[in-house]
Amino acid sequence: MNSDRAVAIARAAAEAHGWVWQEPLHVTRRRQFFLFGPISWHITTNAMSRGDNVRVFVDERSGRVKVRSFVRY
Repeated sequence: MNSDRAVAIARAAAEAHGWVWQEPLHVTRRRQFFLFGPISWHITTNAMSRGDNVRVFVDERSGRVKVRSFVRY
């Protein structure tokens, strides 16, 4: 999986909940533990601002959404 695919999955998850999708995005690829463990993509929208942020974690192997949340301050 690459970042574009992870973003597409995250966007679909946000749209399914009716959450606002705003640029810019902050996309990172993280391993659960330093040297081992599952890898996931962490996507945050509206990354330069506090509030109205969609946060989605996508499992790299399965493409399953592990965590999704909307933060409104």
